[in-house]
Amino acid sequence: MRVGFFQFEVKHGDIKGNQRIIQDALLKEKFDLMVLPELFSTGYLFDSKSELRNYAETFSSSVTISILHDICKKTKGCIVGTIPEFYEGEVYNTAIIVGPEGLLGAQQKIHLTTYEKDFFSPGSSIFTFKIKDAIIGVVTCFDLWFPEMSRLLTENKVDIIVCPSAFGGEESLLLQRARVLENRIFSILCNQTGVQLSKKMKAKFRGESRIVSPEGKIMFSAEKGYCLHTEEIDLSMARKKYSILTENFGDEWKKYQISFNPMGLKMGTTD
Repeated sequence: MRVGFFQFEVKHGDIKGNQRIIQDALLKEKFDLMVLPELFSTGYLFDSKSELRNYAETFSSSVTISILHDICKKTKGCIVGTIPEFYEGEVYNTAIIVGPEGLLGAQQKIHLTTYEKDFFSPGSSIFTFKIKDAIIGVVTCFDLWFPEMSRLLTENKVDIIVCPSAFGGEESLLLQRARVLENRIFSILCNQTGVQLSKKMKAKFRGESRIVSPEGKIMFSAEKGYCLHTEEIDLSMARKKYSILTENFGDEWKKYQISFNPMGLKMGTTD
């Protein structure tokens, strides 16, 4: 399966310009699954909630989905990234999964940073999606910091966890590899790059998008600028769940049980 990411400098509020950059880059590529950054059409920073609501799209009339659908029809691939979604009076940071057939599904970002809570509402449900021969799940940026989400996706048979992102620190890169090693799945992280400004703050995005194998090996890592990369992966690597340490990680995951201690004894003592 050929997977990849497209890391680029998303221009604040320039939805048409960002869409054009994606069209120009992807229409000539061959891929089965392509990951875009978090909020790839609008940028990450906003001056006000009303500004964000002006950018938000409903799925039934989304120009962004229509453009990605056209790319997917021509390339025969699928594309994942997040956009501001307007749904039932609220705005969500929502990953859209688009293929040659159209919109295949969506995953609203669940874990919001303090900054994001001023603009977005949190999602509450986790989904898996079938992309050709693979089952994928989506964790958007800060979602990656919570191992429970990736574990639930793994227990529901995902082969690949994709992570559209917009961050500047190195912690998320460390956590990506941790989630991979914990769950023995492929991970594709696509980060924004460049600098964005709002009236309240400045954000510098580090890029360094990467593809990590189930063994925790970095198959490819971008630097800080524009980068479009695809890689051939073997899905069977994500389905075996073994290493030199154990023949079956799945059996180990089932071993935990929390018991109530009615005696109030310290664990490991006989006093």
